[in-house]
Amino acid sequence: MKKVLVCAAMSMVFIAQAYGQNCDAFYPLKKGYQFEMTEYNASRNVTGKSVTKVLEVRGSGNSIEADMQSDHFDAKGNAAKPVKYTIKCDGKTLFIDLQSLMQDAGKKDKGMEDMEMKADGSFIEIPTQGFQIGQTLKDAAMTIHMSQKGQEMGTMTMKVHRKIEGKESVTVPAGTFECYKISMEMENTMGMMGMKMPMGKTQTMEWFAVGSGTIKSETSREGKVIRMAELSKITRQ
Repeated sequence: MKKVLVCAAMSMVFIAQAYGQNCDAFYPLKKGYQFEMTEYNASRNVTGKSVTKVLEVRGSGNSIEADMQSDHFDAKGNAAKPVKYTIKCDGKTLFIDLQSLMQDAGKKDKGMEDMEMKADGSFIEIPTQGFQIGQTLKDAAMTIHMSQKGQEMGTMTMKVHRKIEGKESVTVPAGTFECYKISMEMENTMGMMGMKMPMGKTQTMEWFAVGSGTIKSETSREGKVIRMAELSKITRQ
C-alpha cells in the first residue's frame, strides 16, 4: 500500500507543472472533488481500487492549502484505514506533505501499527511554471526512516527521474481525455545495519488531463508490466 501512496504523491508532482499560476487549473483542488482509480494486475484482473478526495480547502487563486484523503480497497472490497495528507500551493510552487502521508500510511498497514516512519523534508516542492514536451524534470528524492517501539529498523531511499514524453488521447472507464504522457523511473534502496541494498528499479508511465488529474498509469519492472490503474469515476461537487 505504501508504494501505491508514494506513486500517487509523485503523480501529483507532475500534475502541478502544466499551467502557470492558477493552483487548481490542472488538478482541481476544490472541496468535495473525488476520483476513483481501479487497479489491475498484468493480466487485467482487478486487484483493488483507490478513492481520493479533497476534504477541505483553505485560500483561493494563487494561495491554496488542501487536506486530502485516500481510501484503498482490495479486490473483495475490504477497506484499509484512510490515509490523510496535505497539499499546498502558492501560485509558483506546489508543496506535497509526504512526511504526514508516510507516517499515516505506516500506521495503517496490518501488523505495522507500532511502526513509525519519518521522511527527510516535510514537503516536496514543485515549480508550477513551465511544461514542455521533451522536458526532463528535476529529480526527486526521499529517505524514509523506519523504527518500531523506539528501535531503528532501517531506511528506504527513493530516487525518481522524470520526463514529459508527449501528449495523446486516452480512453478509460471514466471517458476519453487529452493527456500529457510522463515517464517516471524510481530507484529504491534499503538501508539496514549500516548496509545499503538495492531493491531494483520500476518504470511508470502516467497520463494526466487538464481539469481531471490522473487518468491512467502503467508500472513495469525489467520491461514487463506489473500493475496498472485507470480512472473509473469522477465526482465533482
